[in-house]
Amino acid sequence: PVLAIFKGTLYIAWLEAGEKEWNKLYIKHWNGSEWLADGEGFGLKPGHTILSPVLLFGENEGHLAWSEAGENGVFQIWYAAWNKEKWTVYPETLNKNPGSQAFNPAMILFKGVPWLAFQERDPGAAGFRLHLLHLEGGKWQNDNHLLPDGGATGKLDPALGTRNETLFLAWEERNVKGVPGIFVRQLLPGTKENRVSPLNLAADSFGMNPSFLSEGNDLYLSWKENNSGDIFQNHVARFSEK
Repeated sequence: PVLAIFKGTLYIAWLEAGEKEWNKLYIKHWNGSEWLADGEGFGLKPGHTILSPVLLFGENEGHLAWSEAGENGVFQIWYAAWNKEKWTVYPETLNKNPGSQAFNPAMILFKGVPWLAFQERDPGAAGFRLHLLHLEGGKWQNDNHLLPDGGATGKLDPALGTRNETLFLAWEERNVKGVPGIFVRQLLPGTKENRVSPLNLAADSFGMNPSFLSEGNDLYLSWKENNSGDIFQNHVARFSEK
C-alpha cells in the first residue's frame, strides 16, 4: 500500500490478488468515518497483473503510476491523472520500447511538475537502463539526457528526491563483481559531476532499495545493506552541503 494526502483527505492505493494470482490496483479515500472507493480500480483486464504503484497529489491534481503486465507477460509503465474527482488513464505506456520489461516507477513533484523515473530492460544489452520523464502540457517528455552516464545499463530501482530547488536521483548499481551499491546524483540544476561514489558503508556489502524523504530544508536517503554477518540492516543518510 502507498499513502498520499490531498487537501486534508487521506488516500490509499494498494494491490489485491485476483483470480489466477494476478493483481488489481485499487484506490480509496477516508471521509472521516469510512473508506470510499475512487472508481473500480486500474488494470482490470483479466490476466493483467500490477506491481509497484506510486501515488501523489499536486495543488489541484493527482498522479498515479504503476507497472502492469498484459497477455504477453511484458510489464509496462502506465500513468493515470486525477482531476475533478475522476481518474483518467494516459492513452499509451511510458516505456521507451513497449516490448521491453519495465519496473519500479518512482514519481515526485518538482516545482509543481510531476517527474517519473523507472527501469527498463535494454533489448540490445544484458541489463536495465533508467529512464526519466516529466509531464508538460499533458504529455510526458523524455529527460534521459539528465541521467548519469547517458543512461548506461546496469542501473535499477530509481528513487527521486527534492531539496529546495534541487532534484536528486538515487539508484542501485552493480560493480564489476556484481555487488550492488547505492548512488546519488543531482539532476537539476545541472551538475558537472558524472559519477559519485557509492554510499554503502562497506565496498563489498550489498546496498539496495533506496528511498528519499524531503522535510523542510533536509533531504534523507534510506537503503538496506548487509553487514559482516550477512544480516540486512536499514541505513539513513542526510544530505549536507559540505
